[in-house]
Amino acid sequence: MKNRPLVSLTILFFMLGFSQAVCAYTILDSSVYAGHTYHLLDYDVQFWGCAEGDAISLGGNLVAVNDAAENQWIFDTFSGTVLTEWANNDGGSGTPSIWLGLTRPIADPNWVWSNGDSFTYSNWTPGEPGLGATEISAGMLVSNAWGTPGKWHDIQDPIVSGLDYTYALVEVGSQVPVPEPTTMLLFGTGLLGLAGISIRRKEK
Repeated sequence: MKNRPLVSLTILFFMLGFSQAVCAYTILDSSVYAGHTYHLLDYDVQFWGCAEGDAISLGGNLVAVNDAAENQWIFDTFSGTVLTEWANNDGGSGTPSIWLGLTRPIADPNWVWSNGDSFTYSNWTPGEPGLGATEISAGMLVSNAWGTPGKWHDIQDPIVSGLDYTYALVEVGSQVPVPEPTTMLLFGTGLLGLAGISIRRKEK
């Protein structure tokens, strides 16, 4: 069973930044695991935040991988579809990966799941994460071009053309509810207002 603590204010602010970034996509495949529905998306998008916005629009988040069994199921279920699509329709260049819901702020080495799950399981390929200045998202490798298939690597955001070709996996299930964009904006505005009140009180 997945551990789902309350979403921290940090993650809520992080969501606020990309909650309205929705891009055109195609659902290549869907499947169900442990009561959750997973959708594999394909589109020509360069930003992790845009993929997360699509996931939110579908009622979920980019996938949070919480144990080895789920990781193996994702690879077994979706890697074949990714490789076929990548080779036949997307040029077969770069390193094909499945974007995960794993991200980190710039200059911060601490990774977080976008749906608020605790980051207790990881499956990095040797030498990863590289923690480069713009490597702030993570994906699962589906070929051996960059490392061991099924393992993870961090990805530059925005994606560098010709280096990575990334699909996205959405997980929809009994997770921490994600507020609608308007609700999140009101929430953020309210927090900023409270911060302003606190500052004014200190100045008196």
